Amino acid sequence: MDTVTVERLRKALAMLERAGDEREPVKTRLGELRTAMDRLLSEIESFGRVYYCGGAAACLLGHGVTKVLAGSVVQGSHRHAMPEDAAETNEGYRLQRDICFNKPSPAAEFVLGRVSANGWVEWKDRRYRPMSAKESGR
Repeated sequence: MDTVTVERLRKALAMLERAGDEREPVKTRLGELRTAMDRLLSEIESFGRVYYCGGAAACLLGHGVTKVLAGSVVQGSHRHAMPEDAAETNEGYRLQRDICFNKPSPAAEFVLGRVSANGWVEWKDRRYRPMSAKESGR
């Protein structure tokens, strides 16, 4: 789940709270809902942010790991072995499981089938902003 979705959840919760200001039982329920939503939002945010590359690949960036997600279609590269369980398609290879990389650039090389790729530029969020624009402390 990306940061835009998380922000939408927060706004929806704020609207619910404003709507429930007139009734005490509703306030109590909203307080419980807020606690549950805050817990859920924290869990979602702890997993990282989702980025896209090459049109058919997604990654999750978090905790110092760039994880190319199962279901992504990748080209592979000579530096990164293709998993045996990857299914060949007309567009490339569909991953059956997540593949972890220490940095975004090797993950982009794997997805795009290139010898070299700048992952900070190649990986983009849903609004087509590069990873470098959103992540601080690269």
